[in-house]
Order: sequence, then structure tokens, then C-alpha cells
Amino acid sequence: MDKTSYGGDAMIAHINAETRAEQTVLSHLQGTAALSEKLACPLGMGNLAYLTGLLHDLGKWRKKFEDYIRTAIDHPEKVRKGEVNHSSAGAIYVYQRYYKGDKLQRLTAQLMAEAILSHHGLNDCLSPQGDEAFRTRIEKLEDLDYDEVLVNLEKSGIKAEELDDRFAKAQEEIAVFIRKTSGYDYGKSFFQGMIERMLLSILIDADRTDTAVFCGTREELAWEFTDWELLCRKMEGYLAQPKFMLDTHISRIRRDIADECLRFAENQTGIYRLSVPTGGGKTLSGLRLALNHIAGTRRERFGKIENSEIQKNLEKPENPAPTAKKRIFYIGPYLSILEQNAQVFRDVLGDGDFLLEHHSNVVQDDESQLEGSRYRQMTENWEVPIVLTTFVQFLNTLFSDSTQSVRRFHSLADSIIIIDEIQSLPIHMICMFNLMMNYLSAVWNVTVILCSATQPVLHHVKPPIDLGRPEDVIENTAKLYASLKRVRIEEKKGWLDTSQLSRFVADIAGRERSVLAILNTKAAVRALFLELKQYYADSSKPVRIVYLTTNMCPEHRLKVIHDLKQQLEAIQEGSTNERMICVSTSLIEAGVDLSFCSVIRSYAGMDNVAQAAGRCNRNGESEEGVVYLVRYKEENMSHQKQVVKGASCSEKLVEDFQQNPQRYDHDLLSPQALNTYYNHYYYDPEQQKLMRYPIEKKGFTLLDLLSENRVGKMAAYRDKRQVELELCQAFKTAGACFQAIDSDTVSILVPYEKGREYIADLCSFHSTPAECKKILRKAQRFTVNLYRYQFEKMKNLEALQFLEKAGAWALKEGFYDEEMGVVMEKKLDFMDI
Repeated sequence: MDKTSYGGDAMIAHINAETRAEQTVLSHLQGTAALSEKLACPLGMGNLAYLTGLLHDLGKWRKKFEDYIRTAIDHPEKVRKGEVNHSSAGAIYVYQRYYKGDKLQRLTAQLMAEAILSHHGLNDCLSPQGDEAFRTRIEKLEDLDYDEVLVNLEKSGIKAEELDDRFAKAQEEIAVFIRKTSGYDYGKSFFQGMIERMLLSILIDADRTDTAVFCGTREELAWEFTDWELLCRKMEGYLAQPKFMLDTHISRIRRDIADECLRFAENQTGIYRLSVPTGGGKTLSGLRLALNHIAGTRRERFGKIENSEIQKNLEKPENPAPTAKKRIFYIGPYLSILEQNAQVFRDVLGDGDFLLEHHSNVVQDDESQLEGSRYRQMTENWEVPIVLTTFVQFLNTLFSDSTQSVRRFHSLADSIIIIDEIQSLPIHMICMFNLMMNYLSAVWNVTVILCSATQPVLHHVKPPIDLGRPEDVIENTAKLYASLKRVRIEEKKGWLDTSQLSRFVADIAGRERSVLAILNTKAAVRALFLELKQYYADSSKPVRIVYLTTNMCPEHRLKVIHDLKQQLEAIQEGSTNERMICVSTSLIEAGVDLSFCSVIRSYAGMDNVAQAAGRCNRNGESEEGVVYLVRYKEENMSHQKQVVKGASCSEKLVEDFQQNPQRYDHDLLSPQALNTYYNHYYYDPEQQKLMRYPIEKKGFTLLDLLSENRVGKMAAYRDKRQVELELCQAFKTAGACFQAIDSDTVSILVPYEKGREYIADLCSFHSTPAECKKILRKAQRFTVNLYRYQFEKMKNLEALQFLEKAGAWALKEGFYDEEMGVVMEKKLDFMDI
């Protein structure tokens, strides 16, 4: 092609840096439009997505952009990425042509224009300060060569009549979505904002996929059929193994739970609760439900059609299966739960590309570039039948301003989402989470399963989560909890200092072979651990004291938990005379399959107490285990306000229980008791304020920014400016303020076992930046997160070194203890004395 010719049909959108092949603007627009439509048709928004994809890069149809892209390839040092605005022209075209008429037409036009403006970074419609950011961008024509763009659009062969026809059909699609949510009293503005996020997600994925396919860095969308029936048969074969067919009380109950989940799989799309006491086998039962729910929707849609015919039908975008679910998502709050349950999924279903484990501890083998590339491709958009990921990744996908997170959002449609340990959802997330689950279920055909032994009453808050009918997978939860009761809760009166608590633990350990003490802070765990070590230093009785906190890197914790499990099994079998005391933070309470004879728990929320109870007499080894509630006066709880609030509500419940035990079926862990606890915990004005995700320093809530944006409207009103937008959300501001986990921490590498090698490799003069990046990925399991004040203290102690090549911090030798992990004072070696 003559590079001096700038005809509209020949102008380029991309150049392959390796082959120098050129993709024209027209080819990219049409390719993105086709992919957008392919993704969106099953969701009922094919015309809306097609038109948005066709116009998204309209601003590349000009000489200035072509000059920029050629210079970027030939002389990259002379250009700055993104310096030529190519996102505004398409939005301006949509606004000028379609933002008129009735409310529906204006809403449809703004949804399209906002997605085009935001496909390289989210944009506010109305800022919290009252500025119409949307209108500012679509009214600014300077430096856009807009007339040149329009001339090239006209020459391209894209017919205005076709665009108008598509837009009319897009309005009909939006009207359907609005009708689907018309029955909700809460969240109508929020729902419209999430239609915008879905459209933007489809556009980003289609745009990046078309570009990546052209550049040869990935394959096009894989629309492969998953044989869910086969996976169901694997599930049934796994559950038929002898270890699941034991004639014991707990084994029989676990089979009953799994059978009830199988029957429930026939229910329609909705939001349901799976309430199972700890040790009831909810992981396998939940997977059984999900697999059969998906297989059931396939059968309902296609009847007795053979799998080959099903695959043929699914490959036709014009013949979508809107009722059939495409994916299973398993969401876990902690890496320990996620990794453990990912292995359970693989044990049941086998390993393969149909299952993706997506979290920071997954490290691909660098020797296989193909596998690493394939893994990255799967994590880009979760285009995999079964995805296991963390609360952090999931919540970022729902609310973050990262375009990578937004890109995954559309993959949630037509799926079943299992959310494990739902009680771990941070309180500031509750309102937005409830609205989002209602939206996904009502609009995008998503079935949500909320799993917990301690179900929060999310349907009692405002806005409430819209539970299905029936609400619960298990028909009689009260009966189930009574049948699985294995422990009782006892309160120890008064406040204990470290010495008194140590003696109390030792007293219990004198009667029981294994004791678990769970405290609320790492400092408290350390103090009790050292006191117990001192107490037993001169004892003739063999007692093993084990320490467990997040001051230990994941690899260290995994090893300690593995050793704990072996030791506990030996104690249970009677093959050792050694006794054991484990002192831990709450990290041991969920996803760790351990069983102690007795548990001591520092007062916290009843959800924590119930999880702690799940580590006591877990498999019914004795007739009844005991969980002791204690008040530890030396815990500094100034940074754990929600734990303090939970403890206060638990104390109210315990006091009432002691006076009226019959009200709670004589069990502090009964569903009635837990409901009472959550009602105390949620029905507090301060707590209800927190549920809306307030940003105190800025005077707004994220819930408001993603809904009505009253704060922005009031600011405009005070400045005597009238807001005339259909969408007023501050998407960019809300996404930038959003944090799935509210913690200010710094990650450091630690010299534990192989971590020493990684630190040495990162210090090597021979390591290139690319090699350092690979090493850092491998070293994830040898890192510890320090709070900012701890990090500064360690710097003052000269305990840290900065690895310049890697851009990372590492802990120096002597500050990592083989028992306690990171310590704030250097261990003295023999030569130092």
C-alpha cells in the first residue's frame, strides 16, 4: 500500500510489529462489531453491541492517527501512548445522531456513547462535583478532525440506514431490560448503570480480541460445547466411592445433603442459600447442584437432541440458547479455601482446559510458553466453563474501574455462581452486592448459590437480596443443624491477661489431647505462644506448641497446616502420646480441614465462633466437643472495629441464650441464634451507613455514585446548573475508589526455604528485567503482607532491602523465624553473641 495515500478505506487501525502487516480501520470496526454481536446475541443485546463495536474506533479514520501509529512502530521513542484521542469521535457521532426523542431513545444513545468513551478507561457521566464529564467530552470537537472522520465514514460503504435500523432494534433491547427490573423498588438507576457495564465489557473484549487475533497473539473466541452430562456422571462416580458410603452418622447426613442438592438442581434461575454446618460437605454438594443445574437447563432447552447436534446449534449465533447456562463460577474468600476446593474439583472432574484456577498463587511453568500464554488468555475474559477465583477478583469484576476487570464482566451472564463463605463479605459491600446479585439474576439469567454455615440475613437489609422461591436449598435447616451438632459453647466469665489465659489453655490441654486457641490479633497470638512456650519449658509432659498467623508466608503456613493434620490424625488414632496446642488467628477458621478436641475462641462475631467450632470434633470423634469463649484483655482491637462490633453482638446473644435457651433450640449455633446475631449486627444506624460503602473524606458513597449520584446532582444544583442526562453515574470515580479489601499493606519476599533462592536470583547482576518478572511470579508463595506501620518499623530496623531490578522489597536474614515467620527483632546467630 502507498503509505502516502490516506483514502478512508485504506487507513490503518493497527500494525503488526513483527510482520508489519496492516489492519485497516474498516476491517477492525467490522471485526469488533461482529465479535460484539456474537458475544451479545445470547444476552439479548446483539444490535446494541454490534452498533457500539462498529463505531467505537471511528476516531482512527484520519491522517493524524495514521501518522501516529506508523511513528509508534518505526520510532516508538517519539510518541506517547494514547496521545491521539480516537475514542471521542464515535461517541460524538452517536450523540449527535441519536441523543434526542423520548427517554428510551436518549438512554440507548447514552449507553452506546458512554461505552465508546470508556473502552480505554472508565468515564464519569456526572462527577461528584457536579461537572457533566460526559457532555464535556461529546461537545469538545477540537483536535479531533471530526469532519475528516465523517468524510471517511461516508466513503467506507457503511450505510446510515443500516445504522438507524440497528439503533431502532437496540432501543427494543433496552426496553426489554427495563421491563425485567420494573418490579424492583430499589436500584433502578443502578441496574441501568450495570447495563452500561455489560455493554462496555462486551466492547472491550471484542476490541481486544479482534486486535490480538490480527496480531497473532491469541485465537478467536472459542465457542466449544461442554459435555455437562459427562461431568455429572463423573460427579456421581466420585460420590459412589467407598469412602463416601461409610455407615456412620455424619456420612449419612452428608449423603442426604448431597441428595437434596441434586433434587434442588431442577429449580429455575434464582438466588438461593445453601446453609450447611461446618463439616457437612457443602463443597461437593454445591458442585453436584451446579453441574446438574447446568445439565438440566441444557436438557430443558434441547430435549433429547444428541450432543453433536447440540454443539452444532450452539455454534450458530443466530440460534442462541438464552435459558442454558454456560459456566460455573466458584468464589472463595481466602486462598486456603480456594486452593483446597480447586483440588477437590480436579479430583472429581479431572484436570483440563475446562477448569481455570485464577488467583495470585497460580504460577505457570516458564518452560511452557504455550501453557503460560493459554493461561493468560483464559484469565483475560474467563472464557472457560468452570472458573475458581477469589472474592477480590470477583468483586473487582463487578465494581473496579480497571478495564481488565470490566472485560470479564460479561462472562458472568448465563452462569451459576457459587459464593462460598458468604458471611465473609465485607460490610461496606453489602448494598452494592445485593443489587448486583438481583441484577445478574433478573437480567442475565444467573443462578446464585450463597453458601455458609452462618448465613447472613441479606434479605433483611435495604436494599434486600431477592431470594428465590424456595429460599433455601436445604428444606429443613433447623433439623439439619440439630442432627450435625457436635459441640457446645461455654463462656468463661471475666477478663484474662496473658498469664491467666495461658494457664486456662494449659488446664484444658491437661484434659484434652489437642487444643486450638484462636485470638483476634497477630500480636495476641505471639504473646500467648511465647507464654505457653515458657510455661511448658520445664514440663516433663510432651506438649507441642504450634503458631499460625499471616506473619508466615503461604508456603510456611501450608507446611505447618499439613504437619498439624498429620499430628492430629496420629493423636486420634492413638499412635502418639504427644499433646498439641495450636495458637492461631482466624485464618484457621475457614477452609482448613482440621479437628481438635477442644477450641478456645476470643470473643468475636458469631460467624467467627461458628467457624471456630467447625475445627472442634469435626468428624464426630467424640460425643461432644467444647468451644470456650474468653475475653482477652491484652488484645489491641483499635484497628478491628467490625470484630469489636461482632463481639458485642455475640455477647448480647450469649446473655439472652443463658436466660432463654429454649428460644434457640438450646444451641448457640442454631439458625435461630445466628439470625438473632445478624439482626443485632445489621440493625444499627452506623452499620447501615457502612453498608453503602461510604468514602468519608470525600462525602459520598459508592452506592450513590453507581445509582442516582445525588451528590453530583446536588453540587450541580448549588452551582445553578441543570443536569439533562439519562445516566448520571460517576463510573470512573466509583471504580477508582473501590477496594475489594480495605487494607493498606506492602508485600515483601521472605527468606524461607526456596524464598532464599528467589531473593538471591533477584539480586543477581545477571538477571534481566524479564527474568525478574518470572521469578517474582514464582515467589508469590514466599511473600508476607505487612501493614504500612509494620513496614515502616521494619525499615527503621534496617530489616528490609529494596531489590532495584525487581522493584520489590525483601526481608533480610535473621528477621524470619522458623516458628513465627516475620519477627520485629533480629534473631542472634551463635557468631553474633
